[in-house]
Order: sequence, then C-alpha cells, then structure tokens
Amino acid sequence: MVRRVVNIDGLQIGQDYPVRLMGILNLSPESFYKGTIASDKSTAKQLVEDMERDGADIIDVGVASTAPRNIYGTPEISEKEELKRLADVLGDISNSTNLPLSIDTVSSKVAEIALDMGVSLVNDISGLHADSKMAHLVHSKEVPIVLMANCGAPCGSIQSALGSLEESYTIAIKTGIGYEKILVDPGIGFG
Repeated sequence: MVRRVVNIDGLQIGQDYPVRLMGILNLSPESFYKGTIASDKSTAKQLVEDMERDGADIIDVGVASTAPRNIYGTPEISEKEELKRLADVLGDISNSTNLPLSIDTVSSKVAEIALDMGVSLVNDISGLHADSKMAHLVHSKEVPIVLMANCGAPCGSIQSALGSLEESYTIAIKTGIGYEKILVDPGIGFG
C-alpha cells in the first residue's frame, strides 16, 4: 500500500505522522464562533500567538464566514471585502509565526493573493465547485488543497458526503493536482 504524505511548507501530514491541529483565525466579524474573530492586527497577532502556544500546527485564515447561510443566516461577503480584510492583516500574521498558513476561501482571486503573500494551503469549502478557476490556480501554484464535502444542503448521509468528495477529487485530479496535494474534510456540520 502506498503511504501518501501531504507536505504543507515542511509540515508533514499522513498516516505515519501525528494528528495535526489547525487553529482557526477569522477576520470576519460575521463568523459564528466569536472566540476566533480578530477585528484588528493586534488581536489577530495575539490569537495566532495563543494558538501556536496551545499546540496548533497550522493556522487557517478566514476572511468571510463559511458557516452555511441556509442554517446560520450569515451574510454574503464580496470578494472586494475579503481582499481588504486579507490585505489589512495577513502580512502581520505571517511575520508573527513560523507556522504554515492556510486561506479559507472559495474565491480563486482571494486565494491567489493569499498565496502570493506566503500562504501555503488553500482550504476550499466548496470542494472546487464555487469558482471554476480555483483548481487551475492550485495546480499552477503547486500547493496543497483541502477539499470539503459540500452537498449544497446538509449531506443527508455518509454516502452523499462521499459522493461530494469523489466529485471534488475528480475535478482536482483532472486539473492536474496530484493526489499528494489533496486533503479531505468531511464537512461535519456543513451543507
């Protein structure tokens, strides 16, 4: 059996490695979990330092709430606003930690700018379905991606979640993203 290892800026993820913890930093005031929200650079840096001290292996930066709109009623945030939030804080976050950073977005434009600013991983909760350019961006930048099961509405069964992941995986592979660049998220609590 081939043992797959995903390398995120030197952080090895795979069955021969320990479980890795992802700290969540939300630059989105509309996010539903208030304990991860940073409204300014100072708070963002402090939260990242706290997560690193508490054992996080990677920091996932969200610039728009990814909570399911049909469940939580979160507003849609424009790409322009996502980019503003990212530009305001990402440089300071990058300078305050040696941990790899992830960008949580469904926008290829936001992901591209984040990658150009030093982010090492794309976390796409749409599983490559929201933005047709995302898979090509990830392939061209040769970075890992997290593909989340996303059935549009809550996945009604394990089979439907697996079907969603298979569709996303197929998009990734057909675009040229290597299997060693793909992580999956079952999307527990998401639609």
